[in-house]
Amino acid sequence: MASQLLEKEIESKVDIGNMRLNMLGHVILDNVKLYDRQDTLMLQASRIAAKIDITPLFRKKIRISAAQLIGAKANLYKDGDAPFNFQFFIDAFSSKDTTSSPLDLKIGALVIRRGEVRFNRTSSKGENEGEAFNHLHLTDLSLTTRVHFKKEDSLYIDLRNLSFKEQSGLQVRKLSLEAQAGKHNTTVHNLIIGLPNSTVSLAQITGNVGLQSFKQKENFIKTLNAEAVMAANICPNDLACIIPKLETFDDALNLSASAKMSDGTLRLPNISLSDNNGNLSLLLNASIRNIGSK
Repeated sequence: MASQLLEKEIESKVDIGNMRLNMLGHVILDNVKLYDRQDTLMLQASRIAAKIDITPLFRKKIRISAAQLIGAKANLYKDGDAPFNFQFFIDAFSSKDTTSSPLDLKIGALVIRRGEVRFNRTSSKGENEGEAFNHLHLTDLSLTTRVHFKKEDSLYIDLRNLSFKEQSGLQVRKLSLEAQAGKHNTTVHNLIIGLPNSTVSLAQITGNVGLQSFKQKENFIKTLNAEAVMAANICPNDLACIIPKLETFDDALNLSASAKMSDGTLRLPNISLSDNNGNLSLLLNASIRNIGSK
């Protein structure tokens, strides 16, 4: 029954190996598999434990107030001009008449342990060679967050902590933020990124990238407008996975900058860079043009 309800809601295949439910609304699902619209396995988990609110069940509604995924594996991709393979899942729980929908997705708390995510993106002309962020493999993923899909294409996320290892060697020990996303705009508050020996913080980021941006066939970077202010204490060897020559650079650097992105140009009008020994002090202005252009 649970798999049939979810299949009807998202219009895609769902397999649930075993289901246990008690009178308090705690449900445990074993061997869960969720497929995308191309019938490719998109998400699997050895166990999903959830707290379902009892009262909405009498109105034939399923409202999830908390969920925990153990051993979850996600396979995410984007081929050419097609939408991301998970776009249909976002669409299923945004901008709909909840009076006719059996599933009212409001997750009070979401916890993931021992997770793994693969992400691959190819252009319409084939592989994007040399673009490492188009091919990611995250392991040892741990997540604690609160998620709320609101009406009118609105998503609220309170990310308490995210940590993972990436196949390139990058290790993120902590990532936290608060974000509000609408159809075409997103605001992020209190973004903190912790690497083994570095910390980056951004008080606020605003931009015209929303839930509908993933549907765009063209590269939305070209039309992106965003602003951010950053402060960081960086140990360069944390980024040796991206720039191998930084492997022996273990002196901490203090960085602050403001950034504005518009019309394919990234402007950095106030960059301040210094070390802790007083040997380095730089004030810079910079800009990068034609971002997203081929």
